[in-house]
Amino acid sequence: MTRVSGSLTRRRMVFGGAGAAALVLSAAGCAGPGAGEGGQQAGSGAAPAVGNRDVTLQFMYGGEPTVPDTHRAMSEPFTQRYPKVKVEHVHVSSQYVDKVLNLMVAGTPPDVFWAGGSDMIEFADRGMLLPLRPLMRRDKLETSDLYPAALAHYEWKGEQYGLPRDWAARILFYNVDAFKKAGVRRPAATWKDLGWTWDAFLEAARKLTVREGDQVSQYGADVQGGYRIWSAWPYNNGGQIVDTTRMACRMSDAPTVEALQFLQDAIHKHRVAVPRDVLQKEGARNLFVNGRVAIQEGTYGYMVPYKNFQLFEWDIAYMPVNHRREASVGGGGVCFMAAKAGKFPEEAWAFLKHLIAFDTQLVMARMGGGASCLRRVMSHADVARQRPPEHFNIFVEAGDHVKIDPPVLRWSQINGVINKEFADLWDGKRTAKDVAAAICQGIEPYLAEPRR
Repeated sequence: MTRVSGSLTRRRMVFGGAGAAALVLSAAGCAGPGAGEGGQQAGSGAAPAVGNRDVTLQFMYGGEPTVPDTHRAMSEPFTQRYPKVKVEHVHVSSQYVDKVLNLMVAGTPPDVFWAGGSDMIEFADRGMLLPLRPLMRRDKLETSDLYPAALAHYEWKGEQYGLPRDWAARILFYNVDAFKKAGVRRPAATWKDLGWTWDAFLEAARKLTVREGDQVSQYGADVQGGYRIWSAWPYNNGGQIVDTTRMACRMSDAPTVEALQFLQDAIHKHRVAVPRDVLQKEGARNLFVNGRVAIQEGTYGYMVPYKNFQLFEWDIAYMPVNHRREASVGGGGVCFMAAKAGKFPEEAWAFLKHLIAFDTQLVMARMGGGASCLRRVMSHADVARQRPPEHFNIFVEAGDHVKIDPPVLRWSQINGVINKEFADLWDGKRTAKDVAAAICQGIEPYLAEPRR
């Protein structure tokens, strides 16, 4: 899982992904966005030739220390194809989005860079990003093999501003050995089997919880986490978080409150889920790899470190459902964007297309750099045959079930209000109903803010 520090509001962001197929490119006419260096108009008429002039594209991104190696491998075929176009890699390890914003304001933006959906919206609403839809139409960019939500995640006011780098869905990792020892039936092996319900989850968590006197040596599950983790529970109960049509808070709706109360009860009433103090002390990943919790949510990115230990067999499953005929999960990733004020819009656009092409995405997936936004990549033998997990198909199918973050301005502030109030939910200090009401009161002023 790729983690990036810094944003328009100095929050911590989590990135990840999941994937699909090749992109077909050809030329066609279409009006386009702004002019680049030398008066070149990106997006107008037939696609101009790329690679005939010496150009240096600055490619900026955040993430973990392994990200530059992945991105250099992804970029190499592009620079081999266009020897005159050099790609300068700039890896920012902290306060990444603040750095990008400062460069934008100073008039020296990176040519190509990444960000999550909420920050993309903030950039786009400030008029800082190169609109991509005219270029996509001009070049007849075929997007049918992308997971639909992966593309929709990077739209704003009817325009496309980003192309997905990866596509992470929050799924469940579980300790197969613990399930076998406790005599518990394993979760459903496919998204089409809706037998993995809340009741089945709770019963499994009960049997998987191991107590030694007053101490718990193994918890059944970890149900805590950020928005993309807990939001799956309301969604899978028929609830909502934000009505983006009416810009209204839906946290107080009965299905959402029921879901949140289910999570609180798992911790404090049934005592089968990890309490917050234990989670903070030991860490979510450590709890799982040390056999202290049997079920834990995660993303494709967890798979790489988890492959490095062999203390027990593990597998994956979708988030359980209740009152739904289809399972949903939270998720997202980061997208690649180009600055509207960049000097080389056509070269930047060519590089963007390269970064989400099949061969490039396959390189990323093979290196463990993220779950691809292309379905055929995730289904490719070099990716899908990875073991563990036994049921890799859960990753492949997950991209079709992702519920994206609400496309609203000030999402980071809204999420900050939610996280603050959720502390009392996790600690059992207030009921889910009271927490939800406080959240709605806190976020409605942000939802009422007019767009630019």
